[in-house]
Amino acid sequence: MQRSQPSSMLWIKEPRCVDFLSVTYTTHMQSLLQSVVLMSHLGRPDGQKSSKFSLAPVVKVLEAHLSQPVKFLDDCVGPAVEAACADPATGSVILLENLRFHAAEEGKGVDADGKKVKASESDVAAFRRSLSKLGDLYGELRNA
Repeated sequence: MQRSQPSSMLWIKEPRCVDFLSVTYTTHMQSLLQSVVLMSHLGRPDGQKSSKFSLAPVVKVLEAHLSQPVKFLDDCVGPAVEAACADPATGSVILLENLRFHAAEEGKGVDADGKKVKASESDVAAFRRSLSKLGDLYGELRNA
């Protein structure tokens, strides 16, 4: 499998996902979409923020493929994220931080002391509601 490697030495395990996004963005952005909000999960950080699993380094890869700036948000849910995604400039691309930094993404995680915790149903529901406010289209690359 060929891997994309930007100058920051970040390896993209599935470069076809970035390639697919690039073609889709180029084809449809001008006529169909106001903006694109990208969300993803990476690794198993157990609901805790970890620089090892941050999506921030992906910004440079996306900018290179899309030939335009990508705005990175350091969270994926909450009022600040919702506000940033509510009325973005036409043609903008926004990348959210790793969804798995929240225990509600998988329904479980560990607390600051390393003890296993389970996200409450209300936390999971609130997490999903916040994500659903960010866009009205969900896509996933499978066997492309």
